[in-house]
Amino acid sequence: MSTPDSLFISNVGVVDGLGTPVRRRNVLVVDGRIAAVTDPDDAPSSSPATGGVGPHVIDGHGRILSPGFIDVHTHDDAAVLMDPTMLCKTSQGVTTVVLGNCGIGIAPHSPALGRHLAGEFAAVLGYVIAKQPAGYGEYLRLLRESPSALNRAGLVPHGALRLAAMGDATRAADDAEIDAMCELLTAALEAGAVGMSTGLVYHPGRYAQTRELERLCAVLAARGAIYASHIRDEGARVLESISEVLALGRSTGCQVHVSHLKTTGLDGIGRMRRALDDIHAAAEAGVPVTFDVYPYTSGSTALEPALRAATSSATDPRAVRVISAPELPELEGRYLADLAEEWGTTQEQAVTRIAERDGSVTAVIEMMSPDTVAAALASPLAMIGSDGLPNPRGRTHPRMFGTFPRVLGRYVRPGGPLDLVEVIRRMTSLPAQRFGLRDRGAIQGGRCADLVLFNPAAVRDRATHDEPDLLADGIEMVIVNGAVTVNRQTPSAALAGDVLVRRP
Repeated sequence: MSTPDSLFISNVGVVDGLGTPVRRRNVLVVDGRIAAVTDPDDAPSSSPATGGVGPHVIDGHGRILSPGFIDVHTHDDAAVLMDPTMLCKTSQGVTTVVLGNCGIGIAPHSPALGRHLAGEFAAVLGYVIAKQPAGYGEYLRLLRESPSALNRAGLVPHGALRLAAMGDATRAADDAEIDAMCELLTAALEAGAVGMSTGLVYHPGRYAQTRELERLCAVLAARGAIYASHIRDEGARVLESISEVLALGRSTGCQVHVSHLKTTGLDGIGRMRRALDDIHAAAEAGVPVTFDVYPYTSGSTALEPALRAATSSATDPRAVRVISAPELPELEGRYLADLAEEWGTTQEQAVTRIAERDGSVTAVIEMMSPDTVAAALASPLAMIGSDGLPNPRGRTHPRMFGTFPRVLGRYVRPGGPLDLVEVIRRMTSLPAQRFGLRDRGAIQGGRCADLVLFNPAAVRDRATHDEPDLLADGIEMVIVNGAVTVNRQTPSAALAGDVLVRRP
């Protein structure tokens, strides 16, 4: 449907994103912003706010209207340049994505980063773009020049900073190299980045030591920006790895955020309880800490890190399954352990053999219990992040299409363990506040009109490992900056997304 300059959304239960109980309201949208939230008996009318012309009326049929969901953990850095509709996200009710997670991204560019983008990073980012942005400001310019159905905000990937300052070095950074990283980070923040991410399990982030991270976090703290970390270990050493992040928050005053919090392996639930205790205690002591979660027991990443994660977690040796191998499609769906046995090799040797023929293989790792996922989701400090890996040439993890409806349909639906109003707060206003996305994340007069209309009784994910791109049920309309972007899972021609910069 075409989108007029003003909308009047009537007969809806408004969940405002701020923790207010559901209220029957009407919402008037004018020129991309919420002009008024009114009593249900109020009728639409022409007014100065609508230019004297009556707004287009949308009957919500008693559904829930909430702020658009903010996906705080994505790897859509290149995808948003190549796929304007981003239906994989908008169909879930997502109106904003945060890019540049796990220390992986496409700017600032360097020769060393170029090599990684042709290898392991390509498996995470999915798409390869023709022109690499030299600096982070140039990347934001590319985003602004690329119309999108989504709002986009960016974290500076620590891996790109390190590769620019040190090349492919596999050692601790010296003072001059740390200075160079801090200068690049400062420039990126001034250009509009909302923070920095690390991938301390990946190359080159795994070689970063405390001194390097403290210096970078001090730069973030001085500007009120956030530090998001894929921690060093999510298995046996997960508590120690979380402590490293919390210590950075204490020593620098920086806002810290644990990416895709999980505790893997046979003792996962015990470690999750201890991890949550540590995080909540730190928050109560004044450390500005949050984390994100995806509602699945399986994760996904490039093949070699997947094997390391499975080994660290002491999970079943058949935990690693190839999900996408564009150059070796015959391997898709096969377990790494079975391939190794068939070839008469170790699993490590099998990974090397596969990588020699296809460097962009991704895998799924079954490594968590439902109890650990539920415990993490229940925390008031938990946001939601899909962590999906774009894959234009093959399968991806079902979280790419199903994350937010899965939370609403499996954990919130009447009788579920989580409260709708609280979960919506953690999908909207909490991430908007922590990532400095001013005017987003709430249904209030003057805020940007990022909205999702959904049926709480029908919303559910449908994507599976066998059919990962099935669209969810129950998401009825998605509005981005006042434009109807998706209507009953059909994308419109509207590409109204903005590039968001940090404005605390």
